[in-house]
Amino acid sequence: QSRLPVEMVGSESMVRGTQPSRSINSRRCNNCCALVCLLAVALRYELSFAAPRVGPRRSLASPRGAGSEPNGSLAENLKKRIFDEAARVDRGASMSAPQRDNIRRLLEDLAPLNPTPRPAESWEETSLESCQGSLVGMWDLVWSDAPDVARPGSVKTGQRIVADSNGRKTITNVVEVPLPWGTAELEVETLAVVSAPTKVDLKIRGIDAKPSKSWPWFVPFINVFDLFPKSDQGSPFGSFEVLYLDQAFRVTRTNSGYYSVNRRIN
Repeated sequence: QSRLPVEMVGSESMVRGTQPSRSINSRRCNNCCALVCLLAVALRYELSFAAPRVGPRRSLASPRGAGSEPNGSLAENLKKRIFDEAARVDRGASMSAPQRDNIRRLLEDLAPLNPTPRPAESWEETSLESCQGSLVGMWDLVWSDAPDVARPGSVKTGQRIVADSNGRKTITNVVEVPLPWGTAELEVETLAVVSAPTKVDLKIRGIDAKPSKSWPWFVPFINVFDLFPKSDQGSPFGSFEVLYLDQAFRVTRTNSGYYSVNRRIN
């Protein structure tokens, strides 16, 4: 874990050969306590199968590289409509019930056109010529109707999906949490277990936090999640079904009935 220098706090008193004043120590303590509380609040909104994003923000535009699937022109038309509707409701952060239901209907129309027969088992990289997709990669949020997933475009989020050489599959949700002193990056890592051709079960492996590049050097950063080591066994954390997957676009539905739409960013 990266740490910001804390020895600069109270440096003036050290130069004078005295100990930092009680007021400085008190402020440091208050800052640390507040950081712990705010990270805990932020964590409340991250413990779900989110569909985050990593990397530079980009406008909602139709993905490329997925036009050769069966009924390709129909699928592309539906995806364009989904992108347009998602942009109108700010990725689901600001929408009415009729707007939500309209997007859900579009997703249900798209699902039968899925070009990947067993999408939950698709953890290998595919060639550009293939119409089938892979879960592995970095994914960006397009839209979600889950209250703890839908976030406005101004919030930087991301999802990293990896399958290592030992066969372990992980899905890590990443979000930047704004705090009074700067921005912290919160990561929730889950183990993915394929339980059916279209279903993935999740087990939480661990949580991590680190300061972003904008974090001020003079504010100490304490990662409270260091107290809780990651578990290779994991704890049950819900599941999701892959409804549609091509090389650039993905639709999932959680075991709670919420939908998420993602696009690949690499």
